[in-house]
Amino acid sequence: MKIETLIRDRYNREARLAPALLIALPAALVLFAWFPALRSVGPGLVALLAFCGGIVWLSHLARDRGKALEPDLFTAWDGMPTTAMLRHRDTRLAAPLKARYRTCLQKHLPDPPFPSAEDEERDAIAADAIYAAAGAWLLSHTRDRARFGLLFEENVNYGFRRNFWALRPYAFVVGIGSLAISLATMAVAYFRAGTEPTIEAVLATGLVALYTLFVAVRVNRAWVRLAAEAYARQLLAACDVLTIREMRTRKPRAAT
Repeated sequence: MKIETLIRDRYNREARLAPALLIALPAALVLFAWFPALRSVGPGLVALLAFCGGIVWLSHLARDRGKALEPDLFTAWDGMPTTAMLRHRDTRLAAPLKARYRTCLQKHLPDPPFPSAEDEERDAIAADAIYAAAGAWLLSHTRDRARFGLLFEENVNYGFRRNFWALRPYAFVVGIGSLAISLATMAVAYFRAGTEPTIEAVLATGLVALYTLFVAVRVNRAWVRLAAEAYARQLLAACDVLTIREMRTRKPRAAT
């Protein structure tokens, strides 16, 4: 992947690169607050990192770890959200809405037929396989970002949360380490030389503390699941867009 593609493409930039760069945010805040001279070399370091392929590597790190841990999420959630929402026993979608989506998907994937509630109860694994295939078909027909703009937005949100959650251990370690170093520096400067910390140092320390608290408390499977379910709802809602498109392109019958 070229660096230009990574930066210009919104999904790569926000869902893959941003989570990786956020890992370094606490350390950068502390370093720039306590060592103002580094602020002038910051842009140069970023340019060097980009030139050496570091930014591309970071984006792959976030994506690979996110994809590697995604099966754990689906196991904890009792299946992929799209697959689960198509089940008869799932109640997250209103029954008429689910029936409309199932009808649309069954029309395009007539074989095998969608399972009934009794079929699901008899063989849940086989039923989920059919729903997963339907979701894969739907995904392959909704690549147009212009037509499916809301779907793309939710995909970016889910990708960011999944990848940042996957990097959570690193974010927590960097946050705790940066906070400890900053507080220790404050204490040493005050007790040894009576020097009070600068406003920048206090602000940076506070931000790092909030960052670390957010990572510890908010970045979890439930946080990722909110985005995953929003994405699944939009993906299934694409059935309506595809149906309307088919109706518009259908040729009228010749008069008899």
